[in-house]
Amino acid sequence: MIRVLSFVLTALLTVSGASAQGITHSQEVEVGTDGLGGSFASDYIMFDTDRLNSFIRPFWVNDVLNRVEFGVGPTFKTGPLLHKLTFGFTTDRELMVAGLWIAKVGNRELMYIVDYKPAPGDTLTSLYQKAYYQLDGKGIVHARYEQLNIRSLGLIFVRPGVDVRIPFKVREQGMHIFVAPFYDPKNESPGVQVGLRFFGLKVR
Repeated sequence: MIRVLSFVLTALLTVSGASAQGITHSQEVEVGTDGLGGSFASDYIMFDTDRLNSFIRPFWVNDVLNRVEFGVGPTFKTGPLLHKLTFGFTTDRELMVAGLWIAKVGNRELMYIVDYKPAPGDTLTSLYQKAYYQLDGKGIVHARYEQLNIRSLGLIFVRPGVDVRIPFKVREQGMHIFVAPFYDPKNESPGVQVGLRFFGLKVR
């Protein structure tokens, strides 16, 4: 799947006049549990240039869903604010409109993500939101917030917590393991997410 997405993005870049030399690969692999039997696993596989972003994401939630998500869209800056807009679909026939914004607030990084999935002819249209705010100068500890709403069901969860990152390098490529405990006041349940992230690996 990585090769297919890389080929598609390279083709888009070729059409837009860009070079495949400028493509980078980033990834976030995570597993977690909500403490109520709701285990889940996700693997964001991302390819970017300074003008385009794309991703493929296998996503599984115990007894709820098992699907793959795809998206592509423009990347641009307005002043210091980075914008990534992504449009796509899922294998269970939902559409997707998503956005990611990164800014500096008091010399600390703030990231906000929104993922809207309209389900044509269905009642499972969803709105997912996530935010991070860097709490220390080295970027080890971040405040983290997640929320999911589904049109027919209302608020599904609210997950305030922290995201603790343990950095290391493999062949000079920076990456980190993260541990993200949270407490969901909506469902009165603690939970945790753990995983691995790296960003900006050049595609050869």
